[in-house]
Amino acid sequence: MVIILLLGNSLLLYVTRGNKKALGRLAFQFVVTVLSLIMIALAPGNSVRKVKEIHWLPLFPTLSPFKKIELGISSTLDHFFFSFDVLATILVILLFAFYINQKGRYKIPRTVFYIPVLFSVIFWFKDTLIGKIYPGLKKMGGAVTIYGTDISLANLQSILPDLLLIVVSCIVLLGIFSSGNSKRMWLVMVAMLLGLISRIMMGFSPTIWASGERTFLFLYEALIFGCFYLYDQIEKKKEYQILTHILIGIGGLAFCVILYTV
Repeated sequence: MVIILLLGNSLLLYVTRGNKKALGRLAFQFVVTVLSLIMIALAPGNSVRKVKEIHWLPLFPTLSPFKKIELGISSTLDHFFFSFDVLATILVILLFAFYINQKGRYKIPRTVFYIPVLFSVIFWFKDTLIGKIYPGLKKMGGAVTIYGTDISLANLQSILPDLLLIVVSCIVLLGIFSSGNSKRMWLVMVAMLLGLISRIMMGFSPTIWASGERTFLFLYEALIFGCFYLYDQIEKKKEYQILTHILIGIGGLAFCVILYTV
């Protein structure tokens, strides 16, 4: 969280560099954040907790920095594209709906936005009859283990899961980036990138799986922000007013699921 605050404050310092009043407050926050980062990095409890929590990933000390980054990326994107996630599905559907009758700033083929929707939905059926008909679907869906994917530059097939996850996520980010040139779009992009960083950084912690859904907290908030942004971009068109009813229905269903879970 401190890293996110540091990046966010740095960006705000750059944006408000002409506003002396705001600059003073942000400079104070920046200094406090830096001091917090130093305190956390030098805290003597770090080594104690590392010894206590290493049982979650016994081989964690043997992982290279590259492998830890790969673990963070694959475990993050797998959660949204190789496993059905309602929020990610809503985001990619809204993105697809935006580009059906509109053009972005860049000449991106509209058919490209079928890909994230397909990935967000198809892996929902990997454990059904479809998964038996297409065994590669289930194999791909289970490619990410507690240590990430078994990636090897000597084996091109092992690179495929990471490559597909990165390509799909880049399509989503590029689609949002091409949707306009407003301040809101830039704010959404920054929020999405910081949300991704906040989860990918968990690859450097042996508690990446032990912490469960909590590790996705900031990223989920960024995705919700992206959903509101895209919905606001398309809700004025009459042909998309049905989206309001669909999203209200999904929201009601999600609320019922939460009540049942609690």
